[in-house]
Amino acid sequence: MNTPIDTAVAERGANPDSDQAQLSLLARVAEAELYLVLDEDADEERVKPTILQTSAGALALAFDREERMVSFTGEATHFVAMSGRRIAEMLVSGDTGLALNVGTEHETVLDTATLAWMLTQLAGEVDEAEQVIFEVFPPRDLPEAFVLSVDRKLAQMAGLAEAALLAKVRYASGVQGHALAMVGAQPDAQPALANAIAEGLRLSGLDAAALDVLFVEEDNPITAAFARNGLRFDIPEPEPVEVLEVSAPGMDPNKPPRLV
Repeated sequence: MNTPIDTAVAERGANPDSDQAQLSLLARVAEAELYLVLDEDADEERVKPTILQTSAGALALAFDREERMVSFTGEATHFVAMSGRRIAEMLVSGDTGLALNVGTEHETVLDTATLAWMLTQLAGEVDEAEQVIFEVFPPRDLPEAFVLSVDRKLAQMAGLAEAALLAKVRYASGVQGHALAMVGAQPDAQPALANAIAEGLRLSGLDAAALDVLFVEEDNPITAAFARNGLRFDIPEPEPVEVLEVSAPGMDPNKPPRLV
């Protein structure tokens, strides 16, 4: 089964001159958990990636599936799992690019300049402002990339909010634009949610300022207006944690202890 990165690499291959296809690939790399091949076990202070010296410069090796890494190395190897964004930060500081999923049909290379550009797109800060919403309308004339970017980001926010509602709004000042109402978001998660949405937009080739993010509760009157007019995104619930109960030997009457 193809991974999101596989799909993005294939789309870029089919549209090599498309800035949107390149942006989509970088977004998938930044948000993915990747397995970075190491020369030795990582510790709290040091991570030493395996570096290949190639005609494209120094490259580290990473894979988006552990089995792909094992298939390529052919043996047990040292590795660390971390986000693509964190790996890019580490590699750029060492003037090193990234060879991703080598040995598969979707292998690709991101040089240092590309990784550095990706990080600049992710570095923007979210501005906080308070405005009074005067009227709510159905969303209009939104690019497909815009909606897909919001949908992808929200799908990764399991348990942090109940739902999100996208609509066009007119503020009391007369300014109009689109807004995303996050319903039932945990207070301590709100800054991370706003930043995640902004990052997704920047790596979709869209201005992050094109979408305001607000946090509302289910019983807020503005929530009802968004629900009537907006596009709803359901946010997944967190996966249940399975707790295994281990009983002491001899305590289960159906499994008496063995005496040797």
